[in-house]
Amino acid sequence: MPRPRKLVYDYYRITVPGDCAESIEDLADIAINEAREQAALYCIPCDWQATHVSGEVGDWNVVFRVRRRRNYVPKKGGKRE
Repeated sequence: MPRPRKLVYDYYRITVPGDCAESIEDLADIAINEAREQAALYCIPCDWQATHVSGEVGDWNVVFRVRRRRNYVPKKGGKRE
């Protein structure tokens, strides 16, 4: 029976101007796109989730914590733990 894949989580703290969208969901989408640009390995398949930390629509800054969940990929020639 195969072992379940190990998941790896990467976290990003993203600040978005509060006046660039009309809803908090749109701001979360912008934060996810910003985190994708900051990610070193953005081309691998993964799930993204944005959590609202502070600020509201129309504020100077709105802060999100963005999480990337991806499968663990061992380095070439390395053993999986």
